[in-house]
Order: sequence, then C-alpha cells, then structure tokens
Amino acid sequence: MLKSLEKLSKHLKEGGTMNGEALQTLEVPPSLRILTIFQDPKKNAWAEQGAKNEKETQLLLHATDNSNTQFAMLGLWAAQRHGVPMEPTFRIMVERFERSQVANGWWAYHFDHKGDLAYVKRFPSMICVGLLGLGIGRGLKLPTPGASRAPKEDLRILKGLAALSQDLGVAAGRPEDPLTKRGSYYLWSVERVAMLYDLPMIGDKDWYKWGTGILIAAQGSRGEWNNVLVNGKNFGGGRGISTMVVADTSFALLFLKRSHPLKELTAKLPFKARELNQGIARLLNGAPPLEPSTTTPSLGDKPNR
Repeated sequence: MLKSLEKLSKHLKEGGTMNGEALQTLEVPPSLRILTIFQDPKKNAWAEQGAKNEKETQLLLHATDNSNTQFAMLGLWAAQRHGVPMEPTFRIMVERFERSQVANGWWAYHFDHKGDLAYVKRFPSMICVGLLGLGIGRGLKLPTPGASRAPKEDLRILKGLAALSQDLGVAAGRPEDPLTKRGSYYLWSVERVAMLYDLPMIGDKDWYKWGTGILIAAQGSRGEWNNVLVNGKNFGGGRGISTMVVADTSFALLFLKRSHPLKELTAKLPFKARELNQGIARLLNGAPPLEPSTTTPSLGDKPNR
C-alpha cells in the first residue's frame, strides 16, 4: 500500500490528475482497489445522487459524517509526520469540504445534507471541522478546485471563520450558563481552529475568555466535566464516571491548555490573524466578498458546479 501511495503521490507532484493515467497504469493489488484513494473520484467520490449504479457511485455520500472525519484527519496528519505519503488522500479530503460548504459558511453534519439551515445550525462544531480540512489543504498548497492563489481572497475560509465568529458568545463578567448547546466538544473544536489559524480573537470575539467562563461554571465537584449535549439533551449519563465524562473532561482540559496538535501546519499557512479578521469584518458588515481570482482544476476533471 505504501509503495502504491508513493507512486501516486509522485505522479500528482509531477502534475498528474487523480483519475487520469496514474490510476489506469498504477499497479495496485486487487485487495487495495477497494480503498477510495485508488478509485476514480469522477466515478465514485463525486458522482451526483441518483446515478444508475448506486453502489459504485455513492461511495462518499450518505453514511459519512464530518465529526468522525475530523478525528481521522488528525490521525492522517500524524501519519504523514512518519513518512506516509498522504497528499493523494488530503486532496480528496480537502475537495470534500470545498464542495460541501453551505452558502452561509457552515458545514452540515453529513457530507450530502441538503436540508434546511435550522438543521445545519444544530451542529456548530462542524464549522470547525471544515476549517480544519481547508487549513490542511492551504498549508500544503494542494491544488484543489476551491483553493485561491491569493490568501486574502480565500472566500471559503473567510466565510467559515465569519460563521464561527457569529456563533460564539461574548465573554461576560460572570461565567455563562454551561447547559447550552455548547458542550466541551464544541469548545475544543473552536480552540483547535483558533490555534491552527493563530487567532487570539476570532473576529471580535475573545474565544478563550468566553469558553473559560463556560468551563468554570460547568466543572463538577470532583474536577470533572459532564455537559455533552445533543439536540438539547444531556447524554452524559448523570454525574457518575462514564465514557461521556471522560470525553468531556478531556476536551475541557485540551481547551484550557490551548492544545495545538498541528503546530507545523500553522507555520505553513499563508494567513495572518489581522488579515483574516479584516476579512471576517468585511463579510459581517455586508461588504462584497472577495471572490477567488484563480482556482485550480477539479480532481474529477470536471468544472466544480
């Protein structure tokens, strides 16, 4: 598998396409052909719904969710630190988030969700997942369809950050009520994006002071956190030690520590905090957005609709 990935990665760096000659001539064991990375994205990854052969053309639709995807992204980033050639996979991953961003800058929980905005806004942490995916693409300078060559004009990232800024609360003089839609999973997602893009402020929001206020109010008598909320219901299983308590406490500690698992990626990003926040202000003040001046071809050899 590693040898096949290395050959595909080399072809991409030389200017080839994912579904072109490389995949036709690449010698891949039959057992590996079922992996997405060794299939034609035009036929499998980005096929339109309602295609004749559902099993072969809906590979990345329906069952996939962005929440699990973000943890996979962190794992894949760690893998490339150890020499695993991840560029082919990252190209498909980044295009996934470029294609699935909602017009107002949000991302839905599922890749192919076409429902109402009220449903999308039940999962604000998905904004952070999308920004993580786009950040990997921009940091590695991957030639994906929505990548602008001018960092200041990266409309997708600016829309995502503007949407996140609007969803954040304002740091109050006293801790906020912790039993809101914002559990520690969401706060960790916000923290990870802010650290990745090196943003002390997201727009005009002091994200760390605001989140710390929530966590202080939410901490239990034994030092734990147990405030996972899904659709307004607490899934923590009471105040006892449970899997949710362990997860909540871990996310809270990562937020407070300002964890940064992608430090080397931040150094590669072509953005400055001031420029990003200026772009956020432009969008939130209703100024005409700066459309990407130049984008690169789609992995599927088709214009990105």
